[in-house]
Parts: sequence; structure tokens; C-alpha cells
Amino acid sequence: MTSPVGRSSCTSILIGKNATVDGSVIIGRNEDAKTAWPKHLAFNSHQTIKNNIFKSKDNKFQMELPNERFSYSSTPEWTDKYGVFEEDGINEYGLAVGLTSVYPKCLGYGLNAGMLLRYGLERCKTVDSFLEMLKHIPIASSQTFTAVDTTGKAAVIECNSEKLEVCYAGDKNPFVSAVNEFYLEGMKTYQVHGIDNWNAKERYETIQTAFCRDGKKEAVPLAADILSGKYGFICQYDRKTGKDTVWSVIYDVGIKKIYRCEGNPSRKR
Repeated sequence: MTSPVGRSSCTSILIGKNATVDGSVIIGRNEDAKTAWPKHLAFNSHQTIKNNIFKSKDNKFQMELPNERFSYSSTPEWTDKYGVFEEDGINEYGLAVGLTSVYPKCLGYGLNAGMLLRYGLERCKTVDSFLEMLKHIPIASSQTFTAVDTTGKAAVIECNSEKLEVCYAGDKNPFVSAVNEFYLEGMKTYQVHGIDNWNAKERYETIQTAFCRDGKKEAVPLAADILSGKYGFICQYDRKTGKDTVWSVIYDVGIKKIYRCEGNPSRKR
């Protein structure tokens, strides 16, 4: 009997200011998907939209949205089932967020992962406001978010329709990361086993190995080395299986700069 398999997976890393020589705070993320699944960077302008109603194509959840929408850059995704949504991005206030999906043990009635991220980029200025949004908006899916803002506050958030747990980057955890599994203690009971999650455990262990190496380093080169597989398995898929890393991105929130590779970072720059 074959295991359930997702059409895509992803890896997110968050390097806090206490882990870098220059005090930079960044998010890095790989998107692993089918080989014929190219993605491109998009920019969304600041807008005022009246009578702004969102209706989910998936579960028909409906809610009224605030009129103001912040500008943001992101990597959009589109499917027949969910419509258009975002998977990572940074907005005009310097809030950067990336997501990883987790196979659900429970489902709710509300917003799915990509729409939660999009809502956060459009309407939140800080990690705290993004977290408050997640606590008050109904969540339908299971996922993790890595989030960082210009104050240097940074966190990994694991959540589903029933529970939410947070791990902040700081002196105790200068690095945090997320793959397609739950690792925070309070969320482990929601982990579904026997799933083809595209080597999630191996990717997570590679990141932990990289974080334990040496001392403080420059944030962007360190993130690029991790995401390109220089510390172990991250993106080295056999394309014959139909799997690959289709883009890699690093957000430096201090200078609001985006470093991006359209394709597998082990083969492209």
C-alpha cells in the first residue's frame, strides 16, 4: 500500500540577529514541487478596496476584509481548488513570512495556509500582529509559518484548526526552522505518520547540523549554503522522480532586500 503524497513540500529557515556577525535577521525558503511547476516573483501594490469580501473556493468560508491592503512582494501560487494565494513574501513594513504545509490530522472551516499568509502580508506590520491575526481568524489547514519583522522579532509558528504553538528566535534559539512536519512539543500529537513528505526529517536534520557548526556567520551566505544543500540533503532530488526544488528565496528584512533563485539552488544562482 503506497503512502499519501503531496504535490509539493518546502523548507524554511530563520536566522536571528543573535546568530549573525552583522545582526541581520533573515528568512530563507525553498519550494519543492513537481519539476514542471515554475514560480515567479510578483509585486502587489498598496490599495484601498471597498466592499472587500473573501470567499474560499475550497470550503466556501466567507469573511469581510479590511479596505486597506499593504503592498508586498511574494511568490504566488494558483490551483483550481484554492485559487490564487501566496507561499512567502515581504510587505512594505518589512514583515516577511514563509509557510510550509503539514499533512492534516484535522481540518476546520476557515482560511487555508496560503490565504492566511496573504492576509498577513496585506494587513500586518509586525510578527506580533501576524500572530494575533492567526489567533483570531478561523484556520482550516495545518501548516507552519516563519515570520520576522524590522524590530528583529522572529518566530516559527506551528498551527492548525485546533491549536497554535510559537517558538521565538532569541538567545536560546538563535536559529529556528520549519519543514513539512510539526516539531514543537504541543503540536507533535497532530503529526500524521506514513506520509511521503519529501524527506522532511532529513531536511530538518540537515538544517540542525548547519546551525550547530562553528560560530556566528554572515546571514545571507549561511542561508544560501543551507538552502543549496552544502550541509547535507535539502534540494538534491532526483528529477526523474518528478520532484525538484523550483525556487529558493532569502528575505533580509533589515534592508528589505530579496535574494532569489528561480530554479534549484544547487544548480543555479
